[in-house]
Amino acid sequence: LGFAVLLVGLAVLYAVQLLAFARGLQRVLAQPLPPLPDPPPTVSVIVPARNEAARIDACLAALTASTYPAFDVTVVDDFSDDATDERVAAWAERDGRVRLLRLVDTGLASAFGHKGAALAAGIRASAGQYVLSTDADCAAHPGWIEAMVRMFNAPEVGFVAGWAKMRPGRTLLGRMQALEFAGLVGAGAGALGAGDPNMCNSASLAYPRAVFEAFSPDQETDRSPWDDERLLHAIAASPSYTARFCSSPEAVVVTDPEPSFAAYFRQRRRWAALGAAYDTPGAAYTARLTWAFNAALLAGVALLATPHAWMAWLAALALKAGSEALVLVPTARHLGLGRLVVQFVPQQLVQIPLTVALGIATLWGQPVWKGRSFNEP
Repeated sequence: LGFAVLLVGLAVLYAVQLLAFARGLQRVLAQPLPPLPDPPPTVSVIVPARNEAARIDACLAALTASTYPAFDVTVVDDFSDDATDERVAAWAERDGRVRLLRLVDTGLASAFGHKGAALAAGIRASAGQYVLSTDADCAAHPGWIEAMVRMFNAPEVGFVAGWAKMRPGRTLLGRMQALEFAGLVGAGAGALGAGDPNMCNSASLAYPRAVFEAFSPDQETDRSPWDDERLLHAIAASPSYTARFCSSPEAVVVTDPEPSFAAYFRQRRRWAALGAAYDTPGAAYTARLTWAFNAALLAGVALLATPHAWMAWLAALALKAGSEALVLVPTARHLGLGRLVVQFVPQQLVQIPLTVALGIATLWGQPVWKGRSFNEP
């Protein structure tokens, strides 16, 4: 009985959290897109890239097709050992808006972390009034830059996040990743809409250059890691700035799912490790509550054989699925993934043990990304 009470209690806390995200998401989806300033401010798009020779062409083709009138693109080659720099150099010769910056280790990696170092180097080498960042494996909508910039209609807006979407492809694994990813992005949008920004996706972000200069660490005195999400947390804690989410369907970048379950698990483990490293109260509470609730649900399978107690397990599962659906369904429909919603309930049977396994996996060793661990200097 005691465990059943604990399980239902965690379910209620989890549902309350998701209901807050759902209300925030409703506010985000209902907000109008402000007009573009006249004249349009200059924008620098920063694309960190490591071993992305196979995908950087599609990324740059999408960015250079932008309808925005005043932008440039800096691709920061993060010590790639493939032909990434050659592909970008070819683009730079054809299009004056594209620039290749080869990262040189000047201590930035120690101060910012690897991707943070690439971002910081690109920002410092560019000159746009606003910085937009995306990933080298993403393709941006032609209206992405303009939609994101239009959100900066007030001086207190210091950070804007946008949509990131996975192509579902034709495989069950691809569809599962696309639906799960939509839920994560929708939860981040809802958290921003609820006034509790605690997560975002680095593939679709924007902020004024002045905000980066104000909140990025001093590499000579501050050795703490830095990335987009930590910037979001710093802005959220600041009385001078607010963070917003751009709900425009044009504020979207698209990427592909991982090709195998092993690659998918490694990616999600890396994300889980990053989330576990954040020390802001909102992010830490959400991450720990999510893992504890899923672990209790998994352990509570034993209740199905216990008279009466099985109802507590089913009630907890219903609270989980129902509250998640309030975030996932409108997000999936907004992103044109509504047809995937039919797999939401059966996907719960995979998601619960996977969430538990990912939490446990973060306790052993450092995740490796493209040949480097997170704590590698």
